[in-house]
Amino acid sequence: MKLTEAQLELLKKPLPKEAVTPHPTKSYLSNIKAIYVVERLNDVFGLGGWQMKNKVIEAGTDMIVVKSIFTAPEYEITIESYGGNDNKDRGDAYKGACTDALTKIGSYLGIGMDVFKGLTERGSVRKDYEADKETGEIKPHYCSICGLEMILSKAGKFYCKEEYGAHRGTKGEPLDKKPEVIEEEINIEEEPFN
Repeated sequence: MKLTEAQLELLKKPLPKEAVTPHPTKSYLSNIKAIYVVERLNDVFGLGGWQMKNKVIEAGTDMIVVKSIFTAPEYEITIESYGGNDNKDRGDAYKGACTDALTKIGSYLGIGMDVFKGLTERGSVRKDYEADKETGEIKPHYCSICGLEMILSKAGKFYCKEEYGAHRGTKGEPLDKKPEVIEEEINIEEEPFN
């Protein structure tokens, strides 16, 4: 059985703003709360219409890594992914690795697609980052410090390509147009070689 158009649209529907939070340690990333992915999977496939099987791949002292297999048998869907977590509390690390894999699998199905494309800021689409209607691409923004084109992160923030993360906040606010760079000529007297 194939997914209906309504199911496909529901998978791609933006998550509520409460579902997206800033990453606790990486300010250029966002987290999607796993319970919102679970809710969306239940809405699309029905309660009990999907399942996850998790297998521990690595249980080192620093990191728990799991391989997760998602299935929706009625629709003949099977997706594999990996997740990891380095929480010091071992129980939370196992759970965290499983939810990490779950949110990744959700992204393969289209859940949170706007977040992964960098089109959201805590759940709401940022107007200034909207895609071009003809090409579907985000228009380029340029660094106000060095003039280079900036990278749009998953969290919907721009970073300078030259020094990743160096021009955050007010120092490197993105400009809609590439600034004119005035290059000064430096006259250096060359000494003749002997």
